[in-house]
Amino acid sequence: MRSRKNNTTLTRKTDKWNPRKVWLIKRYADGHYAINQEVGGRVFYSSYQRTTKAKVEAIFSHC
Repeated sequence: MRSRKNNTTLTRKTDKWNPRKVWLIKRYADGHYAINQEVGGRVFYSSYQRTTKAKVEAIFSHC
């Protein structure tokens, strides 16, 4: 987990079935979340997708 100057935390979590895929999870100071993927060392999507904490937990409940 990495904390930034603007109180944003970035967490990297490796996918269970594909070790080349890493989930990038941002948690902002106001409490909302955003996710993106990194595949083979490169960020897959050009921007983060805003999501809820429940969606993040659902993704990793079977990862």
